[in-house]
Amino acid sequence: MNYMQEWWVSIGILLVVLQFVFSILFSAWTFCYREHPIIKASQPQFLWMIAFGCCVMVTAIIPMLPQGEYRHVQNPLTSRETNIPKPEIIKLDAACMALPWMACLGFTIIFSALFAKIWRIKKIHSHAERFRRQEVIIRDVISIMVVMLVEETAVLLTWSLVDPLQWNRTVLTEDADGYPIESAGSCSSDSTVYFLSTLAVFKEGRWIALCVYSIFQYLIIGIPVLVIASDDRDATFFVMSVGLILVSATVTFLIFGPKLWKFIWMDPNNPMDMSLVVRKFAMRSSTIPNPQYGTDTNSHVQDYTRSFATTRASQTQDFTRRAVSTTTEKWSPKEPQCRGSGVSHPGEFENNDSEPDNVEMALQPLECASNDDAEDDDGDHDVPTGS
Repeated sequence: MNYMQEWWVSIGILLVVLQFVFSILFSAWTFCYREHPIIKASQPQFLWMIAFGCCVMVTAIIPMLPQGEYRHVQNPLTSRETNIPKPEIIKLDAACMALPWMACLGFTIIFSALFAKIWRIKKIHSHAERFRRQEVIIRDVISIMVVMLVEETAVLLTWSLVDPLQWNRTVLTEDADGYPIESAGSCSSDSTVYFLSTLAVFKEGRWIALCVYSIFQYLIIGIPVLVIASDDRDATFFVMSVGLILVSATVTFLIFGPKLWKFIWMDPNNPMDMSLVVRKFAMRSSTIPNPQYGTDTNSHVQDYTRSFATTRASQTQDFTRRAVSTTTEKWSPKEPQCRGSGVSHPGEFENNDSEPDNVEMALQPLECASNDDAEDDDGDHDVPTGS
C-alpha cells in the first residue's frame, strides 16, 4: 500500500498555520487602522471577508491528511475485498467530501467580496456620471455575496447527496496468483467532472487582475500534473496543497501587501502625498477597467479628492486677492515723499512753470535738502523755481 510520508503531514499543517497567522495579522492591522485613508478607501469590511475566505480555502489541506486502507474488509486468504464495509470508512468519506466544500466556499468568499466591491464602485460611478448622489450601504453589497454563496452551496449540496466523493483504494499491481502487491488510495466519484465544471462556470466571471492570473497559471500547470500523478499519494498531496496555499497566499499578499507598504512609507503630514497614495491604491484594489468611462473610483477617494481640491482652490483665490490688492496699492497715485525723511511737499512744483527735459527726470524720487541748505537766515524753506 502506498501511504503518504509522515513529514508531508507536518508540512501541510505548517502551511495552514502560516496562512492563518498572516490572515489574522492583516485583519488585526485593518481593524486597528480602519479609519486611515488607505484602509478606509479599500473598505475594511471586504478586506476582512477576503482574509476569512483565504483561511477557509487553505483549510482544505486538512481533509487530505487522513489515510486509510481498503474500503471493505479483505479476505484473509485471497487478500481481496469482501462486501463488508469497514466502520472507519465513514470518516474517510467525510474527509473526501470536505475537501471541495472548504476549497470552493473559500474561493467563493474571496471573489464574491471582490465582485461585490466592484459592483458597489460601478453603481456609485454610474450615478456620478448623471450627477446624482447614490449611497450604497453594506447591506446591499452583502446581498450579492449571499446570492453567490447560496448558488455555490446548492451545487455542493447536490453533489454531496447525489454522488459524493468516497475513499477508494485501487490495486495497481498484482502477482502471478492475483494477490495485490501495490495499491493507491484516493477520493473519487463518477460525477466529479460534471460538478467541478459547474463550479468552474460560477467562478469564471469573477477572476480579478493578478490574483486571477496566478490562479489560472496554477490551474494550467497543476491539473495535468495532478492527473498524471494520481496514483502517487505524495505527489497528489504536494500538488493540491501547494495549489491551495499559493492561491490563498497570493490573494492575501496582493490585497494587503501594497496597502501595508504605503502605510509604512507614506507621509501623513503631506496632503498631496496622502491624496495621491489614496487614489492610487484605492484604484488598484477597488476598480475595474471600463472602456467607456475610464477607471471607476470609490466614493471615499472622490470625497477626499474633492475636499482637497476645494481647499487648494480657496487658497489660490486668497493668494490672487492679496496679489491684486498689493498691486493696486503699489500703483495708486500718492503725494510725493522726501526720500529718507518721510516729509511731504505738496506745493513743491506749484511755481515751476518749466517742464523737465525728459520723463526719467520727472519720475525720479525727490531728494530732500539738508537742514543747512534748506533753511535761510530767517528759518524759511527754499522753494525751487524754474530756470
